[in-house]
Amino acid sequence: MKPDAMAEKIKELRTSLNLAQKQLAERLNVSDKAVSKWEQGLSCLDLSLIAFLIRELEITTDELLNEDARCETEGDDEQFYHYFKQFGIEFYPFWGVG
Repeated sequence: MKPDAMAEKIKELRTSLNLAQKQLAERLNVSDKAVSKWEQGLSCLDLSLIAFLIRELEITTDELLNEDARCETEGDDEQFYHYFKQFGIEFYPFWGVG
C-alpha cells in the first residue's frame, strides 16, 4: 500500500467513527499534529502503533494495510522488502536476504 493510500484510509476510518484527530491522538498517546501528518501523507505511522490504531478504528491489520501490503506468492521477498523500506525499515526475510 502506498503511503498516500494509507493516509486516506486512516482519515476515512477515523471520520466514519466520528472521531476528531485530537480524540484519536489522545487514545494513541500521540499529538493531534502526528495524526494530521499521517492523514496528509507527510509522515508515516510508527509501526509500533498499528495494533493500537486498528483497535481504535475497529478494523483488522489486513483492512488497514489492504491486500497490496501482502505478498501474493510464496517467495516474493522483493514486494515485502520494498513495502517496509518505504517506512525506513530494512526487511530481510528469514529465508534469505532481500
